[in-house]
Amino acid sequence: MSSWAHLPPEHFLRTAEQFKPTILAQREAIERNRGLPPGLSHALRDGGFFSLWLPKALGGPELTPAELARVVEAFSHADGSVGWLVGIGTSNSRLGGYLPEPVAREIWGSGPSALAGALNPPGTAIVVPSGYRVTGQWPYASGISHSDWVFGPCRVIEGGEPRLRPDGEPDIRLMLFPKGQAEVLDNWDVTGMRGSGSHDFRVTDLLVPADHSVDAATPAPVSPGLLYNLPLNTTFNTSIFGVSLGIARAAIDDLVAMAQTKKPIGSTQPLREHATVQIEIGRADAILRAARAFVFEALDALWEAGAKGEVSIQDRLLARMAGSHAAAAAVEVVNMMFAAAGAGGIHERGRLARCWRDAHTMSHHAGQSRFQLQIAGRVLMGLEPGTQRF
Repeated sequence: MSSWAHLPPEHFLRTAEQFKPTILAQREAIERNRGLPPGLSHALRDGGFFSLWLPKALGGPELTPAELARVVEAFSHADGSVGWLVGIGTSNSRLGGYLPEPVAREIWGSGPSALAGALNPPGTAIVVPSGYRVTGQWPYASGISHSDWVFGPCRVIEGGEPRLRPDGEPDIRLMLFPKGQAEVLDNWDVTGMRGSGSHDFRVTDLLVPADHSVDAATPAPVSPGLLYNLPLNTTFNTSIFGVSLGIARAAIDDLVAMAQTKKPIGSTQPLREHATVQIEIGRADAILRAARAFVFEALDALWEAGAKGEVSIQDRLLARMAGSHAAAAAVEVVNMMFAAAGAGGIHERGRLARCWRDAHTMSHHAGQSRFQLQIAGRVLMGLEPGTQRF
């Protein structure tokens, strides 16, 4: 079993920075193939970058949400899809903290492993004596091409009827099974974040042992780390906060580099000498720094509340607001940089154009969308969140 448990958080951030030249050299291949080149995916896997939330007992380093955000931000500065896959892969590794030890060791015990999966929509899991008979199709399984195991949520059916939780809601469980038992549908044809390879997968009447499932709403942790006592849905969303930050910073950096020499038609001076461009650079930098500060304020508050055993609705609210705001700020920043670049930004293979596509696509993810601000607005006005996934 691989072990990164003894490595400090600084190791992963430093190593992420060292990966940048390799990632930049393979950006076209990542985009074209809609996934990571095998050499890169293996290097990330071996470096523990799909396991940063794996329990220490299984060899993981158990980074805090803020520590993970910095690592994801660094990868996303090189390529948004790579940062996304590190964040999502790490978030999925957190399931190791809720699985029985024999099952967890089946997945991670023989070496570095990667999980892909989905949280919506639920399939069906019919209770049988040996576990569940699972049928479903799930979209947006980021990184499924380089993953070993997959999971999908299912409504539990027992005696021909949906099984209910004590609160009267449907019992929904995440079903885990080897990727080889699923059919992967090659359908990730999208505008941005192409390298995330978020294809659909499906199974029909697949037998899944009962101990290969996890309560999707309020799983009971089997690992002692603080990370596994934080709310599942809230913490899942935080794993990708760094993506928007890294993409937006890359857009600013690309325009700054372009502005050193690019001269607009009819001008004898490069862009850096134009007051309008100077203002946009200053505004964009301020917008991004403010959004970034909010992200780390919210992540630190969530962790501190968890340490006290008092994660309140306000702590969850801050995290949701910060993530959604960061995604919106990234879109604003890339729009500003794209406009300021003029024709220099429109080339499909250019870094700025890639940032523009990725930031806009990223902002449509459910965990980063404006819907999160609606939830925040409801809570701030004294209403219920309006969703069970809070």
